[in-house]
Amino acid sequence: MQNSLFISSSKYIKRIGALLLLVITVALAFHQFARVTGKYQDPVLYDFYDLKRNSVDVLFVGSSHVYCSINPVQLFEDKGIAGFNLAGGSQPVWFSYHYIKEALKTQSPKVIVLDVYTVRVNDDAYFDSRNAQMNLLHMKPSYNKWQALQLAEVDSRIDVFFGFPITHSRYLSLQKVDFDEESTMFLGYHYQPRIVAYEPEKVKDVRQVQETEAVTPKTEEYLRKCIELCREKGIDLVLTNSPWPDITLDLQKRYNYIQEIADEYGIPFLNGCLYNEEIGMDYTVDSMGDGGHLNYTGATKYTRWLGDYLKQNYELPDRRGSKGYEAWEHQSRRLAAILRRDEWKKLEDMGEYLERLASSEELYYVISLNGDFQKEGSSVLDALAGRGFDTEKNGLYVMNAEETLFYSEGAEEYTWWKYFGDSVLHVQSREGVQEIFWDGDKFSKIKNGVHIWVYDSTLHEVVRKLSFDADKNYEKAE
Repeated sequence: MQNSLFISSSKYIKRIGALLLLVITVALAFHQFARVTGKYQDPVLYDFYDLKRNSVDVLFVGSSHVYCSINPVQLFEDKGIAGFNLAGGSQPVWFSYHYIKEALKTQSPKVIVLDVYTVRVNDDAYFDSRNAQMNLLHMKPSYNKWQALQLAEVDSRIDVFFGFPITHSRYLSLQKVDFDEESTMFLGYHYQPRIVAYEPEKVKDVRQVQETEAVTPKTEEYLRKCIELCREKGIDLVLTNSPWPDITLDLQKRYNYIQEIADEYGIPFLNGCLYNEEIGMDYTVDSMGDGGHLNYTGATKYTRWLGDYLKQNYELPDRRGSKGYEAWEHQSRRLAAILRRDEWKKLEDMGEYLERLASSEELYYVISLNGDFQKEGSSVLDALAGRGFDTEKNGLYVMNAEETLFYSEGAEEYTWWKYFGDSVLHVQSREGVQEIFWDGDKFSKIKNGVHIWVYDSTLHEVVRKLSFDADKNYEKAE
């Protein structure tokens, strides 16, 4: 009888265990699926939630003027400041308030920098359902998120609250980038190298404006809530307005009103539009061209100016080289790789290009000399010969810095491959026809000429494919 009861109990326990295992498996799969399908609209909150607890010393909050104008990677490299941009497109102050509350669940910043660009809007209806979804969709479900959703007209608060009902439909349009662990941003910074000149004569000198104009009651209410929340938590608050060229004399009146509120509480308000000369802004080169956002060079200037202010006025530790700040070091390497990629695309001198490839251990590159490629007076062949490549016969090289990982030595038949994480490079030759594959995709190439293929191990991607056609006087194609 006892044996029978033992066997029955054992079967029951096994069934319960199997059921729990099934539930856990489904939950994990659902979580991963939701994370993959939810990766759009610059989900900076995902990156924020991944940060180590209490690692952020300066939190930057606000609209796209934060994530386009402030570069926490630069602040870390130059000053050792551990900062993060927790910002959303066209973010009203009431959502900034709930972003700050969300951040304080896991972080204890010494300083919060709140950009107030959007106080320029004098109609709260401007921040519609789309704006609410853009700012709140990726926030974790919580009472704080539910409170934030009450502040906007939303088509379906439940859908935005849980997120998945909106994002799950993306499964048919998923791309490789959706499965990448790396973010498209850098500690919340949106890198944008595009330069579109803004005409200098259109930039208004708003320093002359003395009048004030009240912002909307809702804006003022939540600005004061932000100030009082930081005061309650013992956090220094700095109000900012990142510089932008399209500001008008009338809009400056509202920022003068913000200055009065800041003076009332005894907190600083750094209106960047009043300091264009000190910052060194030149909107012919520092603008994206839309009148509102800074490009990379503009962000570099403003970040340097803002970083000097923060370092001079607050006791902020230098986190460079410190344990627990590997995320900042990693993002520094990533952005450096992006800058290198964009800079090298502008190089025209092949000798200089090859020299830089040979000096970077992060890069793996393939150089292939195909078919009837010899041509007198080719600067490409001269540059290759100058770096020690054999330009007298067909051949394929796989290189890392100056180390040769593989050389075909003119062989008619060969095959070779190398794994880079989950991806693979495969090179081969059949009857003298050389081929290059990346994850099975063939590098389409010219019949006679030289090919250069570059993989960046920091970015985990192919960053350049060059072809020089000997039949067209070594014309370059990408």
